[in-house]
Amino acid sequence: MFSKRDPWVKKQLLVVFTAKDLTTLKKRLRENQNLLFDLFNDFVNEQVKKRMFATLEQKDIEKHLLEKYGWMVRVQHDYFIALEKPNFVFLRRTSPKRERWLFVLWEHTNDPARLSKEWVLEKRKEVGEKYYGGDRILDLDLTVKETNFNGRYALQFDGIWENPTKIAGGPWRAYAFYDEPTGNLYLIDLAVFAPDDEKKMPFLRQLDVMAHTFRTKYELEKQDKRK
Repeated sequence: MFSKRDPWVKKQLLVVFTAKDLTTLKKRLRENQNLLFDLFNDFVNEQVKKRMFATLEQKDIEKHLLEKYGWMVRVQHDYFIALEKPNFVFLRRTSPKRERWLFVLWEHTNDPARLSKEWVLEKRKEVGEKYYGGDRILDLDLTVKETNFNGRYALQFDGIWENPTKIAGGPWRAYAFYDEPTGNLYLIDLAVFAPDDEKKMPFLRQLDVMAHTFRTKYELEKQDKRK
């Protein structure tokens, strides 16, 4: 297998997968399905990221987050800080019948073993009850997997949120990880409400791209020293 960028036009990814016969090809495709998915997924995210932050990036909000909390995410236009509480920041983008939410919650602990499915769902339940008007995560179709989040071991959650009182819901994703230099457990939570849009995943992808711009002050200072 080999890949090539921009073979005929810009913003294009070509992947060639070869094998001696069809049976072997199918076998290797199954064996490498995650690798292939990540290859295309990362390429699409890269293109989305370029479009998202091409203009009107809100660097004043990014600076505020870094100076006050010791971490930052890149903030696309139209997002605003909807709520700030101790160890909790809620970013929101709103328009008629379409909402996108990203919150970061953190807890200082020197015990990385606290990172667990139970910890994440407990914290998400608390946030839903306190700040989201009773939102909850459905057990239906909830998936949890180990992943790499910006070089850290992390748990990735995918599922559906709902609010039975408001009769609302949508796709949900979260990343939880322990950051050793700061001794913090972080939960980055993403949710979409777009009832009139048949395809909701593009909005979740944009939130996912934002989430992956997360950096701590320690990381940024370390990057500066390398320059």
